[in-house]
Parts: sequence; C-alpha cells; structure tokens
Amino acid sequence: MRLVSIGCVMAGIGIAAMVAWAGIPEPDAVLYGYVKIGGERQTVADNVTVFATLGTATDPQVGSYTLGANEQAGDCYVLRIKLESLADGSQPSPDAARIGQAVHVFAKKGANPVQPLQDVSIADRGMIKGFLVTGDSNGDTYVDGVDFKPFQKCVSGPGQTPSDPQCNKEAADFDTDNDVDLRDIQMFQVCFSGPGKPANCGYCQEHSAAARSAEFKTSGGPSPSDNATSKDGGLVKRDSGSE
Repeated sequence: MRLVSIGCVMAGIGIAAMVAWAGIPEPDAVLYGYVKIGGERQTVADNVTVFATLGTATDPQVGSYTLGANEQAGDCYVLRIKLESLADGSQPSPDAARIGQAVHVFAKKGANPVQPLQDVSIADRGMIKGFLVTGDSNGDTYVDGVDFKPFQKCVSGPGQTPSDPQCNKEAADFDTDNDVDLRDIQMFQVCFSGPGKPANCGYCQEHSAAARSAEFKTSGGPSPSDNATSKDGGLVKRDSGSE
C-alpha cells in the first residue's frame, strides 16, 4: 500500500507540473530601443541588462537581453517577450505573457539599482515595437512637424557636438557620431513619417532588424525582411514573420 501511495503522489505531482506549464507557445513579441539611465545613453560597455516581468522587478522574467549579446544590435536592446496562449484550458506559466497583458520593462546596470524603463501592452502575437525612435524628440514614436524645430536646434555641423541646451542629441544624432550634420538632416528627411504614423527608421530600428534577421538565419528560418509588413497603432505585426 505504501508503494502505491508514493506512486500516486509522484504521478499527481507530475500531472500538476504538466498542467502548470502547458500553455501553447505563441510567436515572441519583440521590443527594441536604447537605454537611458540618469539621462545618459548606455552602450555595450556599460554592463546593462534589460528585462521584463508581469509585475515587479523581482517577479519571474518573461524576457531578458544584455546589451552586446547580439553584435548586430549594436548599443540597442532587442528584447524578446515569451508569449503563450491558454486556449487549451491550461494554467498560465509564470515566465510567459499573453495577449492583452501589460509587461513591465526594467534595466539593470552592474550593481546599481534596477531602473524602470516602460510598460508595454501586448497587443498581438509577434508584435514588434520600438522605443526612443531617432528623430522623435517628444517620444510619441512619430517623426513629424513637432519634431522638426527641436531637431533644428541640434544642427551643429561635422565634428561639432550640439551645444544648444534645448537640443535632444539622442533624438537628432542618427549615425551616433556625436554631431548633427548633413548626413543626419538627410536621415531625418527619410524618417519623417507625419502625425499618427510610426517612424520606421533610425539607428535602433536598423540594428534591431539586422539582429532579428541574424537570429532567423541562425535558427534556419526566413529573414524577417523576406515578408511583407503591416503597421497598426505604432506596432509592427509579424504574423507572417514580417519586420
């Protein structure tokens, strides 16, 4: 009897474990951008890890990325959020998000305290969303007329660091060479999207696309650029593997 009881208990534990982790995997959500801590833009040399949870910074992580982990991403982070569906009636996993949930994104620099970055609502499976878009001085993810005047204040010429205190250099220095010159002006024109239309260019957008493409090729899948894209409300859906 004792052996039977032990066997039943072990079987029960096994069933409970399978139920707890039986969510149906969905295509990852991808968040990308650069990290600012204390007003300073962070680089691969700064030992920064970006991670996301469904609650506080100490809760189980649904995604994590250390700057420099993918050399194609440069100084940007490309954070993959693990998604799952409970369509089969399974219980939620603590380390996965679901469509409609909000994830909280944090940054940890070395031994310094954790810094909150942003909260993001998961609108669709495979969604891709960028933050701190180059050219976007007011943070609304659009590059439009509102951003043009702040950009003008940053124009300094080749080799000259912008000196105007009203200049948001991170938003104006497209090629990250510490000046805002003709090349940056040309890139601003390319990025200009207009009101209500998410910009689809800039340093982190380009580097995150290269990083995702490299991941696809490593895994044997198609490159994201091989498929059409669709945009909706600042998100880029990757339902068919699109960027």
